[in-house]
Order: sequence, then structure tokens, then C-alpha cells
Amino acid sequence: MKLKKIKLWLCLLGILGATYPAEAQTTRGWGVGTFGGYSLPVLGMGSRFSGAEQFGATWHHLRSSRLMMELEYHYSNFDNSEEAKQAFTWAVDGQTYLSPEAVSQIRFHSAVFNVVVAPWGEGFEGKMFRSYIALGAGIYGYRSERRNFIYPGQKNPPLDPTQHLNPQINEKAALGVNVGFGTQRFFSDKVALDLRARYHVVLGELHPMAAWGFDHQAFPLQFFQIGAGLKFYFQKS
Repeated sequence: MKLKKIKLWLCLLGILGATYPAEAQTTRGWGVGTFGGYSLPVLGMGSRFSGAEQFGATWHHLRSSRLMMELEYHYSNFDNSEEAKQAFTWAVDGQTYLSPEAVSQIRFHSAVFNVVVAPWGEGFEGKMFRSYIALGAGIYGYRSERRNFIYPGQKNPPLDPTQHLNPQINEKAALGVNVGFGTQRFFSDKVALDLRARYHVVLGELHPMAAWGFDHQAFPLQFFQIGAGLKFYFQKS
């Protein structure tokens, strides 16, 4: 059902881009941009990871003064995991133990198509602030990895800290969507500062780690992102 919703979202984005009223077709052009930001996981993903920096680049096509298409790549690495900081209780002696060498992280390499609509004011024109709404969907490639966790199923004391669980690696290309809003401050017809806040929902998962207190699967993966970047416009007229 969720996969069908993502496909429907992609179709709606295409229809919106093709049919949005182009009453101000005097402005067209293309450009490139780069951005950096901060992503904060929420809900199930938020209980396991803290925030992380995000970096990316865009190619954008200004279809009219109010409508822009974007192709976006972004990267983020969530490596400040609560899983690796948690202790487990060993059933043999009832004591709690940390895994000092434990590593738990999830990395994203994502390619997203965004439709950016500026329904207010003069759209993406002039040396002023222009607010907009952003809708996007695409492929969120991610790799989650856990390693060096002490094996909690040992039977004989004392606990051997060199016995580890087998590394757990989950690598997928998952569909995802994002929705947000932002504003652009034009310094000239060719350069603008872009400020944006978005919410991402990715059809990915994090498996349970019951011995460490994470009893349930985290699905879907969700995070809130704020960022700033520069956009450079070419052939803008």
C-alpha cells in the first residue's frame, strides 16, 4: 500500500510539472546549486540516531516565473547511534555490559526529483525574497551497518567481550517522498540564497535490537531537514 502511494506521488509530481499554469512564461532558464543542512531523525529512527549534517547539489530548470523543476543529489551519514551506547543485561549473571567497540550507522546517497512552486508574489523574479512550496520523490539509497556488538547469548561465565554478533548490513534503494517550504533571496537575476525546511519519509527499515532495548522495527525512516544553499541561474530571461 505504501509503495502504491509513493508511485501515485511520483505521478502527481509529473502532472503538476506539466500542467501548472504558466501565465508568466517570460522567465525561463536553468542552473545549478549546492546546499548544506542538518537532518534530525524522528519517531522510530529518532529513537536510535541523533542528527547529522547533509550535503547536496541540484540541477534546476525554471519553467516559468512560478514553477521550477529540480534534480537533487544529497548525502548524509548518521553515525551517532544510541544503539552503540546502550548496555545489555546478560542473563547469566544479571549484570549490564556495554560493547565498547560497537558501531551503528546509516548512510544515505539519494537522487530526488522536486517540483518547486512559488504561488505568491512575482514568483522567482527580482532581487527580493520569494517563498515557495516544495514537493519531491525519488530513490533514497541507504546502507545501515552494525558491528562489534558483544554476543549476549553466551552461556558460560565470565562474559567474553571478544565474542561479537555477526555484522549486520542492510543496503537498499528505497522509494521516498519529501514535502517542505522555503524562500529564495535573489542577489541578482543570476544568484540566489535558498533557505528550505523539509520532511522526508523513506520506505526503509531498521531491524530490532531487542537485547539493547530496541524491540520494534523502525519503518518507515523519517527525518526533518533544514538547510541553506546557493543557486546559480543561467539563460534566465
